[in-house]
Amino acid sequence: MSLKCSTCGATNADSAIWCNQCYASFTEPKAEVEAPPAVTDLVPARPQQSAEAGGSVVTRQLPDPTGAGWTCKSCDSPNPIDSNECTVCGASIYNTFGAEEKERPDVEPRSILLWAIFLPGMGHAKTGNGLLGLTLAALILFSGIAAAAFASGSEVAAASFFGVAHLSIWAISVIDAVSLANGNRPILFGRRITVVAGTLVFVIMVQVITQLGGPA
Repeated sequence: MSLKCSTCGATNADSAIWCNQCYASFTEPKAEVEAPPAVTDLVPARPQQSAEAGGSVVTRQLPDPTGAGWTCKSCDSPNPIDSNECTVCGASIYNTFGAEEKERPDVEPRSILLWAIFLPGMGHAKTGNGLLGLTLAALILFSGIAAAAFASGSEVAAASFFGVAHLSIWAISVIDAVSLANGNRPILFGRRITVVAGTLVFVIMVQVITQLGGPA
């Protein structure tokens, strides 16, 4: 009786312990092949779906492979870094990072209107937005001083520009103060204030350079 090698197919004696062709052992057990890692260990979890009332289905997106973004604490859905609310459940980013949105003081909009008109920035402070109010008050004061300075130097164009900017920022700050008192988002905040401040500074720099480069 002969023994056939399972490795190379050569025929060997029944008592052989080694293959006479490839020298494979007939006595040692074959090493167990390690199973490949599960697919779930190599790729992110697939989108999950959950049925809502009325038969609508909410689909969760795959996480951003770059790691940029945040994960909603309420529904575990990934969101882009520039989003302040979850794109799936609408939860605020403040809830995810453990910061609570500050409570809006209970104020009378008419009272806020009077504060904002006669004392710029104070209306914002009364609604709990003191830093924003201080910034707007500084812009109003800055534009007013610039308008007066250019007017005294007979710079009509620059004086007109800063005069309009002064009144516009003041008017918008009044509108924003009332909006905040009613729980709405203001017009001037964040990057918009930065743009306004940068524009005012840029115009002043242009005027100064123009005056220095003009005839003595």
